[in-house]
Amino acid sequence: MIVYQKTELEHLQILQETQQARQTGLLTAEEQQSIKQKYMALLYSPGVFTRIGLFILTCIISSAGSGMLALFLMEAHLLDSPAWVFFTAAAFYVALELMTRQSKHYKSGVDDALILIVTGTFLTALYWAVFENMHLGDVSGILLISALMFALCLYLTLRFSDMLMAAGSLIALLVFIFFMVYHAGRIGAMILPFVMILCTALIYFLLLRLELKLKAWYYENALIVAQIVVLIALYLSGNYFVVRSLNEALHHSAGVEPVVLPFGWFFWLWTICIPLLYIAYGLKRKNVVLLRTGLILVAAAAFTIRNYFHLMSMEALLCVAGAVLIAVAYAAIRYFKVPKHGITYEQTDEQHLMDHMRVEALIVAETFSQTPGPVADNTKFGGGDFGGGGASGNF
Repeated sequence: MIVYQKTELEHLQILQETQQARQTGLLTAEEQQSIKQKYMALLYSPGVFTRIGLFILTCIISSAGSGMLALFLMEAHLLDSPAWVFFTAAAFYVALELMTRQSKHYKSGVDDALILIVTGTFLTALYWAVFENMHLGDVSGILLISALMFALCLYLTLRFSDMLMAAGSLIALLVFIFFMVYHAGRIGAMILPFVMILCTALIYFLLLRLELKLKAWYYENALIVAQIVVLIALYLSGNYFVVRSLNEALHHSAGVEPVVLPFGWFFWLWTICIPLLYIAYGLKRKNVVLLRTGLILVAAAAFTIRNYFHLMSMEALLCVAGAVLIAVAYAAIRYFKVPKHGITYEQTDEQHLMDHMRVEALIVAETFSQTPGPVADNTKFGGGDFGGGGASGNF
C-alpha cells in the first residue's frame, strides 16, 4: 500500500538508528561511515530548513501553474464547474506520485506540500459540488463531505505515511459521527456528548490494539498523532465549557431558549479529573503520549474553571497552575532520580516523536550545526587596501 519500497525505508531506519548509536557513543565515526556506505540513503529527506524552503517553493509553483492553466481555460467556460477543481486535484496527485516514486522524495517538503494541496483542492471541489450543484442540506452535505474526506485522508495516510493526514482522517471521522448523532433529532442532541465520549474512547482503544499488532514501523508516528487527536477529542467531548457552549448553540439554532445543562456535575468532574487520569495512567503505563497530553490539558481545565469561577485573574490562575505543575515535576524528579518502577528522570537513548516537537531546540541545533568558520584576515577583493570590492584608501 505504501508508495515507497520496503528496502528504501529499511535503509533509512538503519541510518537513523546508526546516527542515534553514534550520538550515544556506541559506534565510532569509522563504523558509522562504513554502515552508511553499505546502506546508502535511497530516499531524499533533507534537513528542516531545506524542507521548509522546498515546501514554500512547491506551493508557489503549484499555485502559479494552476493559475496559468486557469487563465488559458477561462474563455472556454471550463471553470464554471467543480469538475475543473477535481481535475486539478487529480493532476496534483499525479505530480505527488511522480515525485515520490521516481524522484524519491520522502518528507522532503515537496511531498508534504503536494499532499496538503491535493487534500485542500479536493475539499474545495467537494464543497462546491455538494452545496452549489447538488443543493444538499447543511447536515446531509457535511455528512457526505466528512465521509469522503475520511476516506481520502485515510488513503493518503496509508499511501504516504503522513502524520497530518492521520490527524485529518480522525477529525473527519469524528465530524461524521457528531453530525450523524445530531441528525437524529432532539434525542440525538441530548445524548451527543455521551456518544462522542464513548466513540472517542472506543477509537482510542482500537488504536492501542493496532499499535500492539503493528509490524510496519513507518506508520508509528502517524499512529502517535492519531492517538493525540483522539485523546484531546475525548477530553473535549466532556469538557464543561465545550458541552455548555454546544448546548446553547444547538438550542439557539432550534429557536428555543437554552435550558440548564443536565448532568453538569458529571461534566465538571470530567473537566477536572481526566487530565489527572491521563497523567497518572501515563506514568503507570510509561506512556509518553498520555503523560504529555495530560499536562497540556491541565491548562484547558484551568481555563474552564476560570471562565465560570472568577476567583482570580486568568494570569494569576495560570501562575498558580504552573506553580503546582512545577512542584509536581520537582517532586517527580526527586523521586525518580533513582530509577523506580521502570521509570527514570535521566535522558534515554530512544527518541520519541513528542521529543521532536521541541521546536526551539531543533532550530538552535540546526542553526549552530551549519555556522560557517571565520574568514581569514588577509582575504581581499580587487586592488584595494581594505578588502573591499576594489576600493582603495587613496584618492
